[in-house]
Amino acid sequence: MSDNTANNIRIAKNTMYLYLRTFLVMFVTLFTSRVILQSLGVEDYGIYNVVGGIITMFSFISSTLSTASQRYITFELGKGSEGNMNKIFSICLFLHLGIAFIVVAIAEPVGLWFIYNKLLIPSDRLVAAVWVYQFTILSMILMFLSVPFNALIIAYEKMNAFAAISIVDAVMRLLVAYSIMLCSSDKLIVYAFLMFAAQLSVQACYMIYCYNHFPESHYKHHWDKALVKEMGKFASWSVFGNLAYVTYTQGLNLLLGTFFLPVVNAARGIAVQVQSAVNQFVTSFQTAINPQIIKNYSSGNMLEMINLVFRSSRFSFYLLMIMTIPVILETEVLLQLWLKNVPDYTIVFLRIILLTTWINSIANPLIISVKATGNVKKYESTVGVLMILILPISYFFLKIGYPPVTVFIVHLCMECLAMVCRILITRSLVHFSLRRYVKEVLLRIITVGCFAIIIPLLFYLYIDSSVLRFFMVCGVSVICSVISILLFGLTKGERVYITDKLVKMVHR
Repeated sequence: MSDNTANNIRIAKNTMYLYLRTFLVMFVTLFTSRVILQSLGVEDYGIYNVVGGIITMFSFISSTLSTASQRYITFELGKGSEGNMNKIFSICLFLHLGIAFIVVAIAEPVGLWFIYNKLLIPSDRLVAAVWVYQFTILSMILMFLSVPFNALIIAYEKMNAFAAISIVDAVMRLLVAYSIMLCSSDKLIVYAFLMFAAQLSVQACYMIYCYNHFPESHYKHHWDKALVKEMGKFASWSVFGNLAYVTYTQGLNLLLGTFFLPVVNAARGIAVQVQSAVNQFVTSFQTAINPQIIKNYSSGNMLEMINLVFRSSRFSFYLLMIMTIPVILETEVLLQLWLKNVPDYTIVFLRIILLTTWINSIANPLIISVKATGNVKKYESTVGVLMILILPISYFFLKIGYPPVTVFIVHLCMECLAMVCRILITRSLVHFSLRRYVKEVLLRIITVGCFAIIIPLLFYLYIDSSVLRFFMVCGVSVICSVISILLFGLTKGERVYITDKLVKMVHR
């Protein structure tokens, strides 16, 4: 069996494991969101989202170290016998522990000041908001410490471990949801505590798994000044990129909390949860393929790496498109079936956020290829500036009286501009053909998207709104999407391969 064939089989198996995980997580997320919204009420649900967003503002540092850990651990594993995994892992864990203490020392006073002085929280809910913030800080510490362990699992492509531990995560979240329904105390405080306890249990599972399966996870004190300097240079530019991400996600959340009542944050929180649930399908596929992109670069197999980037971009878009066309068209019916009591603005928020996700689905493979090179300065500085500009531009429009949906429109426009920059910068670093990328990726996905949405859109426009129309649109969307992908979205080799597999499945 060739190395490429073995890698493709591994990617397929890991994708299957992650899809099982995704279905479970998506079901639990959608179900528990409805239960929690009903149990807490719109006001407390909005408070939980906006207060939790404060600590997420500081988590960009963890995201930065996570990116560095994932890149260097996977890159080192790609070297084979020449690598030193234990040294890389131990240094990553030590750095995460040190940074966690520094961030907590900053987050405590700054976050509490913001809660008491800036957020529009009713006075009788301030104490509960403070408790939510404290439990969120504890959850952040767990997040810092778990990053190297998660990076190790992904580097070894043990995605079955993620699927198994996700069962534990799902069970914990369901227990939390039912506990809140039966709770007679302050439900917001109890919910924050139980979510922290659930995260503690899940992260413990990841750490125990790594300790028992990977000798590299047994901490030994190492200090390599040159390596730390190299990782620091990589991470310092990633800080800028992750800071930009936090700015236009949690920054916008706080901005909405400053200009509008908590109901608007509740609407955004619901829209983001639906987006996250749908996006898990793409994330699962990309998580399975990302280590192969980095390992191919590490071993010098540039042609296979570029092929993986192109293929991952196209199929990521196709997977997301199949999931989101019905959601975008039938947003109102879907939310009413799910939540019954839908906060104002939720429908339009969700539609625009899903369109933004279409762009991000093809951006991630480019980002991974840039990070594989280790040369992230140009990418992070350029795209980071564009993302940070989302916040002041949104603030300007809200200040002069524009509605809250404006911030999502600004975000969508800036993502389109950033995508152009991503393509040009990645091309300069990994030297792929721009003409080939436009032909094999962009033109294919545009053609597929246009043909896939025509018939479902006609059903939506010319049939009266009802549950029956909802299921008709969903069914027609999936059928049209699959046909469009087979006709316009695949290369000749991919079409022959998939056809052969389908024929063999039918014969069996």
